[in-house]
Amino acid sequence: MSSSKTVIIVAIIAGLIASIIINNISRWLNVWNSLWGLAVAFVVFVVMGLMIEYTAPTDTKFKKIIQYVGIALAAIAPGVIVDVALDFFVRHYDRNLFPFEIIMWWVFAPLPLMAGVLLARGLFEFKTKDNNG
Repeated sequence: MSSSKTVIIVAIIAGLIASIIINNISRWLNVWNSLWGLAVAFVVFVVMGLMIEYTAPTDTKFKKIIQYVGIALAAIAPGVIVDVALDFFVRHYDRNLFPFEIIMWWVFAPLPLMAGVLLARGLFEFKTKDNNG
């Protein structure tokens, strides 16, 4: 598939843009402050997990995938800060609780991220078994 550098770049970019994508889709769907907003977040993080597993080399051990997920989680913090700055300067919307938002994503994101990784791993194994007979 690709090198570990590619996976690290994908994990960083995914973490950086996660909150921006989640907030914009939630606002567009008008589910910003509801449980449906969390459903949007769940789907975005599952897709991030799929991307991390998909870009990882095929022989990557699960322990290394956990490290890539950790990189994505670490990149969420600067992504939230960028999203808050966009809201403040572009939309003129004040999100004064943004440090807690970072913690919220750190608590929420690991489960759907790992679900995406495991889903991708299962799909690749099924496809490999199917092609080998």
